[in-house]
Amino acid sequence: GRRVKAFQTVIGKVHPGSAHVHLSRYVGGRAVNPLRFGGMLGYTDTAPPEVRQLIAYRNDGRTVDLQKIRGAVALFVDAVDIQSNGGNNTGLYRLGYRIRNGAGKVVVGPYQCLQMDEVVPEPIGNILYTTGSTRNRFQTSWLYRLTVKSPSADGALHTGHLPPGPYAVEVTAADVMGNSTTEVFPIAIIP
Repeated sequence: GRRVKAFQTVIGKVHPGSAHVHLSRYVGGRAVNPLRFGGMLGYTDTAPPEVRQLIAYRNDGRTVDLQKIRGAVALFVDAVDIQSNGGNNTGLYRLGYRIRNGAGKVVVGPYQCLQMDEVVPEPIGNILYTTGSTRNRFQTSWLYRLTVKSPSADGALHTGHLPPGPYAVEVTAADVMGNSTTEVFPIAIIP
Protein backbone atom coordinates (compact mmCIF):
# COMPACT_ATOMS: atom_id res chain seq x y z
CA GLY A 1 0.00 0.00 0.00
CA ARG A 2 2.99 2.35 0.00
CA ARG A 3 3.52 4.82 -2.82
CA VAL A 4 6.59 4.28 -4.95
CA LYS A 5 8.61 6.41 -7.37
CA ALA A 6 9.83 5.33 -10.78
CA PHE A 7 13.32 3.74 -10.62
CA GLN A 8 13.28 3.81 -6.80
CA THR A 9 10.82 1.29 -5.37
CA VAL A 10 10.49 -0.63 -2.13
CA ILE A 11 10.99 -3.90 -4.02
CA GLY A 12 13.93 -3.12 -6.24
CA LYS A 13 15.05 -1.03 -9.16
CA VAL A 14 14.03 -0.73 -12.79
CA HIS A 15 17.09 -0.12 -14.94
CA PRO A 16 16.52 2.54 -17.62
CA GLY A 17 15.95 1.02 -21.05
CA SER A 18 15.03 -2.42 -19.73
CA ALA A 19 11.31 -2.07 -20.55
CA HIS A 20 10.42 -4.81 -18.06
CA VAL A 21 10.60 -5.56 -14.35
CA HIS A 22 12.41 -8.46 -12.74
CA LEU A 23 11.29 -9.41 -9.25
CA SER A 24 14.32 -11.16 -7.79
CA ARG A 25 15.13 -12.77 -4.49
CA TYR A 26 18.71 -13.14 -3.29
CA VAL A 27 20.03 -15.57 -0.69
CA GLY A 28 23.69 -15.32 0.21
CA GLY A 29 24.30 -13.03 -2.76
CA ARG A 30 22.87 -15.52 -5.31
CA ALA A 31 19.63 -15.03 -7.21
CA VAL A 32 17.25 -17.85 -6.24
CA ASN A 33 13.93 -19.09 -7.56
CA PRO A 34 11.45 -17.05 -5.47
CA LEU A 35 8.72 -19.71 -5.79
CA ARG A 36 11.06 -22.37 -4.40
CA PHE A 37 12.29 -20.31 -1.47
CA GLY A 38 9.14 -19.16 0.32
CA GLY A 39 7.00 -18.39 -2.70
CA MET A 40 4.38 -15.70 -3.02
CA LEU A 41 1.48 -15.59 -0.60
CA GLY A 42 -1.68 -17.00 -2.16
CA TYR A 43 0.13 -18.46 -5.19
CA THR A 44 -1.33 -21.74 -6.42
CA ASP A 45 -0.75 -23.68 -9.60
CA THR A 46 -2.36 -27.03 -10.41
CA ALA A 47 -1.48 -27.29 -14.12
CA PRO A 48 1.39 -29.58 -15.14
CA PRO A 49 4.08 -28.41 -17.56
CA GLU A 50 3.89 -29.27 -21.25
CA VAL A 51 6.66 -31.05 -23.13
CA ARG A 52 5.74 -30.28 -26.71
CA GLN A 53 8.47 -31.51 -29.00
CA LEU A 54 11.78 -33.38 -29.06
CA ILE A 55 14.38 -32.01 -31.47
CA ALA A 56 17.74 -33.54 -32.43
CA TYR A 57 20.59 -31.40 -33.79
CA ARG A 58 23.92 -32.28 -35.34
CA ASN A 59 27.04 -30.33 -34.35
CA ASP A 60 26.61 -28.12 -37.42
CA GLY A 61 23.16 -27.01 -36.19
CA ARG A 62 21.09 -29.00 -38.69
CA THR A 63 18.07 -30.86 -37.36
CA VAL A 64 17.93 -34.63 -37.62
CA ASP A 65 14.87 -36.75 -38.41
CA LEU A 66 14.04 -38.53 -35.14
CA GLN A 67 13.51 -41.77 -37.04
CA LYS A 68 16.94 -41.56 -38.69
CA ILE A 69 19.36 -40.73 -35.90
CA ARG A 70 23.01 -41.70 -36.18
CA GLY A 71 26.31 -40.38 -34.92
CA ALA A 72 26.48 -37.68 -32.28
CA VAL A 73 23.36 -35.58 -31.77
CA ALA A 74 22.26 -33.07 -29.16
CA LEU A 75 18.71 -33.55 -27.87
CA PHE A 76 16.47 -30.60 -27.00
CA VAL A 77 12.85 -30.30 -25.92
CA ASP A 78 10.37 -27.50 -26.39
CA ALA A 79 8.75 -27.31 -22.96
CA VAL A 80 6.92 -24.76 -20.83
CA ASP A 81 5.27 -24.58 -17.45
CA ILE A 82 1.65 -23.57 -18.03
CA GLN A 83 0.26 -21.62 -15.09
CA SER A 84 -3.28 -22.58 -14.06
CA ASN A 85 -3.98 -18.96 -13.08
CA GLY A 86 -4.36 -17.56 -16.59
CA GLY A 87 -2.43 -20.01 -18.75
CA ASN A 88 0.80 -18.00 -18.90
CA ASN A 89 4.00 -19.82 -19.89
CA THR A 90 7.03 -19.82 -17.61
CA GLY A 91 10.22 -21.84 -17.35
CA LEU A 92 10.41 -25.32 -15.85
CA TYR A 93 11.61 -26.03 -12.33
CA ARG A 94 12.90 -29.56 -12.98
CA LEU A 95 13.69 -31.49 -16.17
CA GLY A 96 15.06 -34.98 -16.75
CA TYR A 97 15.13 -37.80 -19.26
CA ARG A 98 16.01 -41.40 -19.94
CA ILE A 99 16.09 -43.55 -23.06
CA ARG A 100 14.61 -47.03 -23.31
CA ASN A 101 15.35 -49.58 -26.01
CA GLY A 102 12.66 -51.47 -27.94
CA ALA A 103 12.45 -54.07 -25.14
CA GLY A 104 11.72 -51.33 -22.57
CA LYS A 105 15.10 -51.49 -20.81
CA VAL A 106 16.64 -48.18 -19.74
CA VAL A 107 19.86 -47.80 -21.77
CA VAL A 108 20.63 -44.10 -21.16
CA GLY A 109 20.06 -42.27 -17.89
CA PRO A 110 18.06 -41.39 -16.02
CA TYR A 111 19.56 -37.89 -16.01
CA GLN A 112 18.30 -34.75 -14.34
CA CYS A 113 19.16 -31.82 -16.61
CA LEU A 114 18.11 -29.01 -14.35
CA GLN A 115 16.60 -28.10 -11.04
CA MET A 116 16.04 -24.38 -10.92
CA ASP A 117 16.64 -23.54 -7.26
CA GLU A 118 19.09 -20.79 -8.22
CA VAL A 119 19.02 -18.52 -11.23
CA VAL A 120 21.87 -19.82 -13.34
CA PRO A 121 24.72 -17.57 -14.46
CA GLU A 122 24.59 -16.59 -18.14
CA PRO A 123 27.36 -19.02 -19.27
CA ILE A 124 25.40 -21.93 -17.74
CA GLY A 125 22.17 -20.64 -19.25
CA ASN A 126 23.84 -20.67 -22.66
CA ILE A 127 24.51 -24.39 -22.17
CA LEU A 128 20.98 -25.24 -20.97
CA TYR A 129 19.03 -23.29 -23.58
CA THR A 130 19.44 -22.92 -27.33
CA THR A 131 18.89 -20.41 -30.09
CA GLY A 132 15.25 -19.48 -30.29
CA SER A 133 14.73 -19.57 -26.52
CA THR A 134 13.25 -16.33 -25.22
CA ARG A 135 12.71 -15.29 -21.63
CA ASN A 136 12.26 -11.55 -21.58
CA ARG A 137 8.65 -11.47 -22.67
CA PHE A 138 5.34 -12.32 -21.09
CA GLN A 139 4.93 -15.69 -22.82
CA THR A 140 8.31 -17.42 -22.68
CA SER A 141 9.47 -19.95 -25.25
CA TRP A 142 12.13 -22.45 -24.22
CA LEU A 143 14.24 -25.06 -25.95
CA TYR A 144 15.96 -26.99 -23.17
CA ARG A 145 19.06 -29.06 -23.86
CA LEU A 146 18.63 -32.60 -22.54
CA THR A 147 22.15 -33.71 -23.42
CA VAL A 148 23.79 -31.09 -21.21
CA LYS A 149 27.43 -30.14 -21.68
CA SER A 150 29.60 -30.67 -18.64
CA PRO A 151 33.31 -30.93 -17.85
CA SER A 152 33.11 -34.65 -18.62
CA ALA A 153 30.60 -34.64 -21.50
CA ASP A 154 30.35 -32.85 -24.84
CA GLY A 155 26.56 -32.46 -24.75
CA ALA A 156 25.85 -35.11 -27.35
CA LEU A 157 24.14 -38.48 -27.41
CA HIS A 158 26.65 -40.78 -29.10
CA THR A 159 24.44 -43.28 -30.86
CA GLY A 160 27.40 -45.42 -31.95
CA HIS A 161 27.30 -46.96 -28.45
CA LEU A 162 23.76 -48.22 -29.03
CA PRO A 163 22.63 -50.90 -31.49
CA PRO A 164 20.41 -49.74 -34.36
CA GLY A 165 16.70 -49.98 -33.68
CA PRO A 166 13.73 -48.30 -32.04
CA TYR A 167 14.06 -46.37 -28.79
CA ALA A 168 11.88 -44.13 -26.65
CA VAL A 169 13.06 -40.87 -25.06
CA GLU A 170 11.07 -40.28 -21.85
CA VAL A 171 11.13 -36.64 -20.79
CA THR A 172 9.83 -35.65 -17.35
CA ALA A 173 9.16 -31.99 -16.57
CA ALA A 174 7.99 -30.54 -13.26
CA ASP A 175 7.05 -27.16 -11.91
CA VAL A 176 7.97 -25.75 -8.52
CA MET A 177 4.55 -26.69 -7.08
CA GLY A 178 5.17 -30.41 -7.74
CA ASN A 179 3.01 -30.78 -10.85
CA SER A 180 4.76 -33.02 -13.36
CA THR A 181 4.29 -34.65 -16.72
CA THR A 182 6.16 -37.28 -18.72
CA GLU A 183 6.12 -37.40 -22.51
CA VAL A 184 7.51 -40.27 -24.56
CA PHE A 185 9.06 -39.60 -27.95
CA PRO A 186 9.85 -42.52 -30.28
CA ILE A 187 13.20 -42.37 -32.06
CA ALA A 188 15.12 -44.79 -34.24
CA ILE A 189 18.88 -45.18 -34.44
CA ILE A 190 20.14 -46.26 -37.85
CA PRO A 191 23.53 -47.75 -38.79
